[in-house]
Amino acid sequence: MLENGNHVAAPLAVSRTLGQAVGISVIGTLWALRIRVLTGNWELQDITKASANAQVRGLRVILVLVAAMMLVAIGASVMGYVLGKKRMQGPASALCLN
Repeated sequence: MLENGNHVAAPLAVSRTLGQAVGISVIGTLWALRIRVLTGNWELQDITKASANAQVRGLRVILVLVAAMMLVAIGASVMGYVLGKKRMQGPASALCLN
């Protein structure tokens, strides 16, 4: 049963899809909020009716935010990899059979 990786594929697919849906919703909400701030119109019902300048400025802010979040995630991954390598090189690694 463990030699077949299919039992892991389904939860990974569900978590990836859920993460994408939540991420898109949050980014869309932040974009709409930023446009409302830029236009000063909190009653704006249809964000696509805002000026093109406000939409582009809002998009730039969101793209910078997403890029910063990606850099933090990459940094955390690299740090975890480095710390994991250091842990494996310690004295306890002599006890590992793999």
